[in-house]
This record gives sequence, structure tokens and C-alpha cells, in this order.
Amino acid sequence: MRLSRLKNTQRHKKKKRKDLWASIGLFALLSAMAFYSWDVQKSWKISEEMTRYLSDETKSISSEKSKTADVLNRPSAAAQTISSEASKTSNVVNTKTTRPPTLRPTNVPIPPEPAPSEGPADNESSLPPPLNLIPNSQLREHDYFSDSWIITREKFLNLERRRLGIVEDACFVAIGRGGSVYDTSKMFVDWTDFMVEHMSKWWFELRILGDSNSAMFDLTLSYFASYTQKVFENNPTQPTTFHETIAVVAFAPYKSRIANRGLELTFHSLAATLASLYQVGFGRVVIAGYGPEDQRHVEATLEFLASKASSSAAPPPSQSKTQTKIGNTEFGFAKVIEQDWISTKWVNFNMPRGAVIGLQQALLGNITTPENNANNDDDPEVTSASAWLGTNHDASYWKYVYLTEPDTILHTKLELLPAIKKGLDDGLSFFPHRLQPIPHGSDLPSGTISSAHSGRFVPNHVLPFSNVTILDPTTTTKDKEGSGVDDNSNSVGVTAYHCCDAGPSLEHENCGTWWWTCGFHDGFVQKDFSKEEALDKHKRLAMYPMMRLKQGTGVVFGPTEHARKCVPSKDPCPKSEGQ
Repeated sequence: MRLSRLKNTQRHKKKKRKDLWASIGLFALLSAMAFYSWDVQKSWKISEEMTRYLSDETKSISSEKSKTADVLNRPSAAAQTISSEASKTSNVVNTKTTRPPTLRPTNVPIPPEPAPSEGPADNESSLPPPLNLIPNSQLREHDYFSDSWIITREKFLNLERRRLGIVEDACFVAIGRGGSVYDTSKMFVDWTDFMVEHMSKWWFELRILGDSNSAMFDLTLSYFASYTQKVFENNPTQPTTFHETIAVVAFAPYKSRIANRGLELTFHSLAATLASLYQVGFGRVVIAGYGPEDQRHVEATLEFLASKASSSAAPPPSQSKTQTKIGNTEFGFAKVIEQDWISTKWVNFNMPRGAVIGLQQALLGNITTPENNANNDDDPEVTSASAWLGTNHDASYWKYVYLTEPDTILHTKLELLPAIKKGLDDGLSFFPHRLQPIPHGSDLPSGTISSAHSGRFVPNHVLPFSNVTILDPTTTTKDKEGSGVDDNSNSVGVTAYHCCDAGPSLEHENCGTWWWTCGFHDGFVQKDFSKEEALDKHKRLAMYPMMRLKQGTGVVFGPTEHARKCVPSKDPCPKSEGQ
């Protein structure tokens, strides 16, 4: 009995010792975890302090990724809106995945360079409330590309000419570095807040420069002329918010083997582009060119633009040989004076590079008198600093720079301009959505359809292409009330006031050209198809809403050229999270 009690006592003591050691181990584990948690928090605070003060771009990009990690796998509200619609139409889209064509040739090396002194500024908590921006984590680098942007003077002067190797680099150099996007590069959830109509690919698909039948060519010019006239009739006065902005147009004329077509298309397209910049109220618009032919084209365009303004309620224009002032906007031509401004080892003619470098040199005071230029025979009116900066203000006046091309028509909401300006002052850069116009049967009057093969345009009487929504973002809330517009967004001709970003769509099979042009391939345009056959040819476009911008050129558009999608809506777009 005593032996049994002794064994029980020993087992009890042994169990207590085990429990004691287990408690000590648990306490040590909890203490280590608490210390680790404190250390992580301390490290995080240190990291935040470093990120706040360091301007190195790589650290800024890393900071952005850490701040937005919680939204990497969560779609935006607008993307959720479109998910059901995408599933409805996915049966007509070939889902074989192939990456869309890249804008940057893979054989063009981009040498590593030190980060410029300018870097992302300010915490995103300082964003002005009215701006509804897409989180950077939901955008790909090429989504930002539109050959257009608006940035501050300081950022513009820090764009490095060494990085302007190919034509597209003038846009990419402002977007980011080394394939990573600056966390200050922004795009809007509502496409109608800041977007451009990119027209040249549209008219190239219509083959207007080489077709002996002039019907399609005349139709194209009528769209541009109508838009230009409409701008001056509807905007007798201009906003002044962005008068301290200088816009630079990287210019090159279009050419055709048919007499005068290149000239006519050039000045109608450029005039529409310039009219869109007048509408926003930029104080100075400089068209940067290179040769004497460029100057003649621009002078003809400015004369045409002045005639449109003279026949409207806009202020009477004043003109000299190379300068035209309409309202508060001064337009002028400036000639690139150095060959190395437009030439690199990759391309012989890079006009966006020349436009950026030329304006930089003018703002920095490095263009003085014509005698200091390489070619002393040049006209001083187009080579001096005033050719770039205008005659009404000195270099210090200009605070913002807008870059674009002569086939790119800008659209924004005028009431949003103060918020956009504040965003720029807070350190942001803005990149417009690049609308891709689609040759569509509804854009062709009956007289021209008979002279064009059906392969040249998307059929107008086949669903879903026959549903064309009219986008009217300039209509105010008061104007919407009692308009009597049908709320069925699938009805033909229904009006919407917003277009909410729904992200990139499914990637499409590679047909050897831009994905959206597969149905307009050379082997198709010279043929006639039944409606069903035409639908099959354009199946890649079937999941995208077809829209027409009421205050734009009026032609139908669908996605962006990189397959991004927006959903037309009568209601404002949902606020984006994690922007």
C-alpha cells in the first residue's frame, strides 16, 4: 500500500513538472510573438518614415505595392458591375489567351539609368475628394498609354531625353520606369472625366487615303469639320483654370498618293485636335514640326481654324503668319532646330521626342536667338523661344504641360478642371483613356454603304453591335431630370452620362495585327459578308458596348486599343477603393 502511494506521488510530481515546463514554454512563445509583433510595427513605422522622405522611384513603387496589397485580388466596384455582362457575351469571344501586342518593340534595349531627382510626391491621402481614380494595382503599364498626358512643369523638365528612344517613349517616360508605374500616375474610373478619341487607326481601317472612291474620305472630313464647328458654337467663352498650361502637339503630316488628300486630312484632323484644346482653355498650344512642309500644313490649319471660329459666337481670332489667337488661347508653330532632337539609334524620326526636348529647352532659356541655332536660314518666327512659349507670357508663367498628337481629340468635364488642377499640384500625373473608334455601319450614310464592302465596318443590324449608347457627359444633373430618356441601357440610342471602367477584358487570339482589327484584315475588307459572317469576323468586339460621344466626333467607339472596357451608366460610377 505504501509503495503504491509513493508511486502515485511520484507520478503526480512528474506531471506537475511537465505542466510547469509547458507553461514556461508557452509563456516564452507568447513573449517572442509579442516582441516580434512590436518589432514589425516598429520596422513598419521606420519604413513609413523612410518612404515619406526618400524620393528614389524604386522605393516609391515598392511602397505603393505594400499600401495596395489588400486590393490586389479584389476587383473594383465597376469591375464587379460588368462581370455578369461579360459572362453573357463570353460565348461569342474566342478565349484562347494570347498577350495583346506590345507597344514597345522587344528588340529595343532600354539601358539602366539613375533615377531622376523628381519622384512621386505626397501621400495619396491628399487626393482631392472629387477625383475618382483607378487603383494602380488594377492597371497595366500599357493601359496608361494614349500618347497624351498632363503633368506639372517640374515633372516635365525632369523627363530625361536619354529615355526617349522610340516614338512611344514620350508617353512611357512619364508613366513610370523599368516597366513599373509611378504611384503618382493616375487614370479615372469614369472614362468621361478624362479621355481622348484616337482617330488615325479608324480612318486607316477605312482605307481613305488610298481608295479611289472619295465617299469614305469625304465622310471622314465631314466628321472632323462638324466637330470643330460645334466646339466654337457651343463654347463662346473658355474656362480659365488651365490657362497656365502649355500644350505641345508632336506634328507630322499625313500623306496620300491621291492629290491633296494628305493635306486635307492633315488640317481637318489637326484642326479638330486644336479645337478640343481650345475648349479646355489651355493658354498656349504649340505645334512642333521639323520641315518647311510641316510649317505650311500648320499655317493652313490655323487659317482654317480661324475661319471656323469667325463663323461662330467665339471671339474674333487675330492672326500673324505663324501665330493665331482665338479667345484666350494662342496657337503657333515651332520648328525643331537640332537633328539629334528627333533622331536616335533606334529611329530616324521621333517627333514626340523633338517636341519634348524643344519645349524643355525653351522653358529652360536655352533657346535664345536664331543666330545660336544650327540652321541660321530658319525663320526667326518659328525657331526662337517665343515660337514655343508664345508672345504673351515668359517661361515662368507656364505651370503645366499637356502632350498630344494631331489625331487625338481631348474630352473632359469642365467642372472637374479645378479638382484635376489640385491633383496636379498635389503631385499627381493624369493619363486619359484612349477611346478606340470602330468603323460601324451606323456611321455610314446609305449612299456610302453601297460603295463600301461590308468587310470594312461592323454590321449595324446585328446584335450586339446594333445597340449603340449615346454618351453625353456634359449634361448636368438638372438637365437630366424630366428628360424622358428610356432607362433600358440596351436600347438603341439611349443616353448615358458616365462610362465606368470595368478593367481589361479577356485576352484574344493573335491574328497578326491589333486584336480589334482582326475583322478588318486585308483579306476581309474587299469582300461582302452576310450579317452572320460579319458577326463572326468581329467576334472579338462582341463583349464591348458600342457607344457614340454626343459632344465628340460622333463616330462609334468600343474598347481601348488594349482591350480595356467601360460600362455606360446613367448614375455616377461607384467610388473606387484603395485609389
